Amino acid sequence: MYRVAKTWINRIRNPWWEARVIAHRNHIRARARARQISYAPAAIRAQIRARVSRKRLQPPAARVLRIFSVYCSRGWTGDNLPAVLKNFGTVRHFELDAFADGDPYSWFRQQRTAQNKVLLDDLRAWHSEAPVDVFFYYGGGLELQRATLRAINALGIATFSMGLDDLSGLSKGKIDGEEIALAELAPDFDLCYTSTLAACEEYLLLGARPYYLPMGANPQIYRRLDLPRDIPIAFFGQKHGVRAALVRALAAKGIAVQTFGAGWSSGSVPIDRLVELINRSQIVLGHGHHSPYAESLDARLTCLKARDFEIPMCGAVYLTTFDPELAFWFAIGAEVMCYRTADDLYDTIHYLLNHPQKLESIREATWRRAHREHTWEQRFAELFSVLGVLA
Repeated sequence: MYRVAKTWINRIRNPWWEARVIAHRNHIRARARARQISYAPAAIRAQIRARVSRKRLQPPAARVLRIFSVYCSRGWTGDNLPAVLKNFGTVRHFELDAFADGDPYSWFRQQRTAQNKVLLDDLRAWHSEAPVDVFFYYGGGLELQRATLRAINALGIATFSMGLDDLSGLSKGKIDGEEIALAELAPDFDLCYTSTLAACEEYLLLGARPYYLPMGANPQIYRRLDLPRDIPIAFFGQKHGVRAALVRALAAKGIAVQTFGAGWSSGSVPIDRLVELINRSQIVLGHGHHSPYAESLDARLTCLKARDFEIPMCGAVYLTTFDPELAFWFAIGAEVMCYRTADDLYDTIHYLLNHPQKLESIREATWRRAHREHTWEQRFAELFSVLGVLA
């Protein structure tokens, strides 16, 4: 009964939510046009370099940065970011997980200021031993106070944030009048890394300096294995409305999808097991829905996902919803396959399964592209270069 009620509630909420996000994006575009603001990477790089140069940082030799990182290391961040950052030098990490199992409102009111003091004291102590080059932050305004960020800037440290879910806007609401997302913090970072091209104008309107790059994958984790491909069609990820709808739609057409992740019969899958299963799959399905309330395959809003890079890094054939930004990073039809409707999905699966040479061609092409251009190390190397902290 609960599941049925939730489905019907989401069917009502989803069109409203999508319409609100689309209206917000159109409003941002109109404001940007009125002020003649547009995202130009070369101009942004120059602004970032000029801002950081005023801090009089001395770029160290390549890959020996001192990086102070702040993020929650649960999930994919803990699997990927520590190893990647260590490739560039010495890392001191401050765990952003104080309220993960509690009430964010009470944490915000009772512990936020104290945690920010601990964070700043820890950074200052490490900075006193030897200059810190970079402050890296993945979080929101809920956790980090603007005064803390400004104090870090005053130490002469290059600062940058990471935003991987910016499509619905940079303002997510307020507690006691303070923004819980990045809208108020963004202008005080030297660079705001966003994986959403559509968000760049919003950052610019706020007075921030966005830099657009997609997500990446870690080839030490997501790797190609020599295994028999005994799983025809697979889906990986937590079960929720649109993913269940995808599986049901294919089942109704006679195509069985093996599912792996929380909420499915498999339960959560450890990452090493996940990589093994990806390598055993002939076709891996994806869905780029951005809405948290989606219950059908119809998508008015899509965005890039981490799986868009992790699956190709394993050398697997990836079939996901079409998103315009995905076409910037892969050759659609040659490296990644896409669909818009359940009928598209059905037809594409049948075509691929009946053309094994095409499957092999895609596997090789997507693996080569992923390794050549889409590792997390390449992403951070570009960001550090834009900041001007690497010689």
